[in-house]
Amino acid sequence: MKHAESMICLDSDIINLDIGGTHKITTTKKTLCKKETSGLAAMFSNPDKYLPKHNGNFFVDRDGDIFVKVIEYLRNNKTPYFPNNESEILFKEELEFWGINQDNKGNKNLVKYSFS
Repeated sequence: MKHAESMICLDSDIINLDIGGTHKITTTKKTLCKKETSGLAAMFSNPDKYLPKHNGNFFVDRDGDIFVKVIEYLRNNKTPYFPNNESEILFKEELEFWGINQDNKGNKNLVKYSFS
């Protein structure tokens, strides 16, 4: 029951994204900010302050197919399934772009993003 309760979100915590004009994703601020030093956390910790909306969605100009896998990873804390090596390489590059460390052990070489 506790697990199910943690999945309930307030409207103010729901974020609608348009990724590259090809993918509409609805997720939560908690998911996007899960990795505190990532670019996503920097952007979405206070999205209304820094990000303009496009047709009611926050527009992120990235590859939608790969970004969906990043959201899946953040939601489940597990590496998603990839049908081929190329997709997995693109996923790892996307994690690197956002400053998300896949092994969860902290990485001194990660860039800390800031939008202030």
